[in-house]
Amino acid sequence: MDVEGRARALRAEVNLLVEGAGALSREVSTIQGKIAELTAVETVVRDRSRQIADMRARRNKLLHDLDQVREGRFAARAAAAERINGDLNPRILVRVDRYAQYNDYVRALVEALRGSNLKYNDLSAAITEALSPSELVRLVEGRDFDALATAVGIPRDRAARVSGVLADSGLGEIAACDIEDDVRFMLLDGADYKDISQLSAGQRCTVILPIVLQHDDRVLIIDQPEDHIDNAFIADTLIKALRARAAQSQLIVSTHNANIPVLGEASLVIEMVSDGRQGTVQVCEPLEHPDAVGA
Repeated sequence: MDVEGRARALRAEVNLLVEGAGALSREVSTIQGKIAELTAVETVVRDRSRQIADMRARRNKLLHDLDQVREGRFAARAAAAERINGDLNPRILVRVDRYAQYNDYVRALVEALRGSNLKYNDLSAAITEALSPSELVRLVEGRDFDALATAVGIPRDRAARVSGVLADSGLGEIAACDIEDDVRFMLLDGADYKDISQLSAGQRCTVILPIVLQHDDRVLIIDQPEDHIDNAFIADTLIKALRARAAQSQLIVSTHNANIPVLGEASLVIEMVSDGRQGTVQVCEPLEHPDAVGA
């Protein structure tokens, strides 16, 4: 009996071990399946990460190329302003401020931060003043919360929230924001320069007309410029601009002011008369011709 009892006990123990081994085998199979799934996911993640890195590299190259185009555009504008200033100083001053118009950048940030329970208007203004779009994208993608906090002047935890919201909303529109240069036109009024926005209509014409005259490669037709500008300006600025035009350029001026053709050394003077119904040419002679002098 003792032998049979021991045998039954051993068989029961063996059965338990077999059942345990089966459970372990099933658990091992389950774990192996999960490992295979994770391996597949890891492969997908690795491939996607590589694709994202490649796309970011291409994007950064395009943004770099775009910056080069903008750099060239600014250089051309600055050179044009310098050329105009050389011809028209000191009466007229043109200044080009690089990356001075933030409207599109602010709008993109406001839209990205809207609904985040952050004070997005104040944040957007602070970010645009401290960081360019490319700098902001670099900090957000690099999760550099400390640098973002330092640049914008906000706590690190708030910088982390801002970074998370921007990353979730997408950075494409922000990265491609066009921050335009600002061109300022100013007139010397007494001892100070005044921005064109502060000038009267006549003073604005005093600024714009000489700049228009810088287009040597175009035929210009100007109708009675004296209607909006005074004689002092005609003598000290307009005449200077007329004489500075290239010899091969053509300018046609309709005027009642004899100072313009005389001081401007017109090549040809044409006097028109009218009977009220039809206009005719009465004089068409070079400036030094007696008929032109008496016209």
